[in-house]
Amino acid sequence: MSDSEEHQFESKADAGASKTYPQQAGTIRKNGYIVIKNRPCKVVEVSTSKTGKHGHAKCHFVAIDIFTGKKLEDIVPSSHNCDVPHVNRTEYQLIDISEDGFVSLLTDNGNTKDDLKLPTDETLLGQIKDGFAEGKDLVVSVMSAMGEEQINALKDIGPNVEVQLLTAGDTTAQKDSGQMSFVANFCHGEWKLRWFDYYFITLGTKLLSVIVRVVLYGILTQGVLASYGSHDEM
Repeated sequence: MSDSEEHQFESKADAGASKTYPQQAGTIRKNGYIVIKNRPCKVVEVSTSKTGKHGHAKCHFVAIDIFTGKKLEDIVPSSHNCDVPHVNRTEYQLIDISEDGFVSLLTDNGNTKDDLKLPTDETLLGQIKDGFAEGKDLVVSVMSAMGEEQINALKDIGPNVEVQLLTAGDTTAQKDSGQMSFVANFCHGEWKLRWFDYYFITLGTKLLSVIVRVVLYGILTQGVLASYGSHDEM
């Protein structure tokens, strides 16, 4: 079975975008990134040999493929350039898990991302499935490099709390207790409310309640005064 079949990560075409950048081997440190055998790797060990009489000092890199977890090694002259991958991490809110193992993620612009599968790491996989089954609001971190991406971390931001929006009919919103953000499920998609939107909605509701109370108090006061006035005339 090939690596692409064993590990659930997606391959994408990054047309027009550089997947790597050059960096001198002697400046790459432990926990940095490097490309070995055309694979994006994280350096777990690096050692440098002393300069010989007829050659340059050499760097011995021991690294782990960030997607497959496989150990790779390379030896490069310290003065030579190595390819270093651009590694990015993006967080998405988990919306759904399909029967075939694909996840549905909510993006910042309110769209859904449906092209990723659940991770194969048993611990992380179990945490995601258990948290989703318990109805928790989950945020997953997606790591991307060299045209591939994979879920590599999970953030539990608390249980779902439903909030009724009176202006949206049957619309309900899920409150992320940790980040004060909201996801409103409409019949034609999703809409994400930021915490300040919720703050102003709440503030507006409170102000409306105060105004109603003041108006009612004024009406009652006028009624009482009018009643006393009619008694005085009699």
